[in-house]
Amino acid sequence: MFKLIFSLILVFTIDASAAKKVPCKTLLQNTVQVGLSNYQLIGGLTLKYYLYKIESRIRKDAANNSQLILLPELTSLDLVDFTDEVNIVSQLDKIAKFATPKIVRHIKNLAKELNVYIILGGTPRSVDNKIYNSAVMAMPNGHVEYQEKIYLTPAEKSWSWTGGDKLKVFSTPLGKIVVLICYDSEFPSLSALLSAEMPDIILVPSMTDAPGFTRVRWSAQARAIEHKAFVIMNGVYSTDIPGWDLSAQAAVLSPADSQFEGIMAEGENYLTYILPLEQLRESRQLNEPYPAADETSLNKSVQVERVT
Repeated sequence: MFKLIFSLILVFTIDASAAKKVPCKTLLQNTVQVGLSNYQLIGGLTLKYYLYKIESRIRKDAANNSQLILLPELTSLDLVDFTDEVNIVSQLDKIAKFATPKIVRHIKNLAKELNVYIILGGTPRSVDNKIYNSAVMAMPNGHVEYQEKIYLTPAEKSWSWTGGDKLKVFSTPLGKIVVLICYDSEFPSLSALLSAEMPDIILVPSMTDAPGFTRVRWSAQARAIEHKAFVIMNGVYSTDIPGWDLSAQAAVLSPADSQFEGIMAEGENYLTYILPLEQLRESRQLNEPYPAADETSLNKSVQVERVT
């Protein structure tokens, strides 16, 4: 199949105030195929082998005609020697400062070569002497953008990482794309910020344990319903690292209305799915529940009344 992907992208940034509106005349695609591969964390890998490991997944997805490839959160922790528990934080610091720039350069080159969008769902990244958990979006035109994880887990706080303060909306030929890294998907406040932006695709990469996966899974479903959007999940799992019992399942979620049933596809290891973007846009014009649009248009001021 011949693939043509226009590489124009506009980035809206949302903070506590409203997003700045930028006119977009991008020609939108009617469909897009997404590629998802769950990632098994082993630990102790060399950078060379880690890059081979993620590249093999990316090339497999691209060969199967996927145009949007989502890798899970914190796959770069495969570089950590988990038997050296005392020095895990210093190992993470080294990944942020030395390995991540090489990883970003590698997926940037792959995105350009293969003419695909690649999202690395999170890696420790050093910026101005602070370490963020940053998702990396590499685009077909060679451009790279970052989305920092905003709300940190207790583990990330114990590693002295810093949370981000901006939520980006990427306006692309695939539609408007947002990345909510794992725990960020669980916060209604972030979802409320997106109500006026009408994202088409919400990416939720994760690395978490079984209870965490349940939280992320159903929070992601809520985001799909609120925004009448497709939500794409992909995660890291592990079975042989003491203290790192991680759970994951790839999923493509949708709104629940007359056009979609809520769950489009789920899989344990490898999953591809063609998103009907035009059908999604048309469904938003129907006289059916659309919570994010109603929240924006009605602009209701609701107060809590405490009753004793």
